[in-house]
Amino acid sequence: MYLNMRTTIDIPEELFKKAKIKAAEQGVSLRELVIRGLQKTLSDVHAKPDSSRLPKLPIGNRKPFDMSNDEIQTLLAAEETDWYGSSR
Repeated sequence: MYLNMRTTIDIPEELFKKAKIKAAEQGVSLRELVIRGLQKTLSDVHAKPDSSRLPKLPIGNRKPFDMSNDEIQTLLAAEETDWYGSSR
């Protein structure tokens, strides 16, 4: 069930003016603009970071790594093929 909740918030005047202009440009109400902004912000918060990527950590003078697990597996399989003649 979707309930509407009424609340009051204080918004700096300049931000309020910009928000009203943006809502008008998009042809929506300020209420709709705020709801969209909240939905986007909350969905971004719950989005999981890409845990399949190695962190970019430079070591000494070496370049940082930026490879996914799939890319690493492909390289390991190719290396294994070179060593043993076929991948496992």
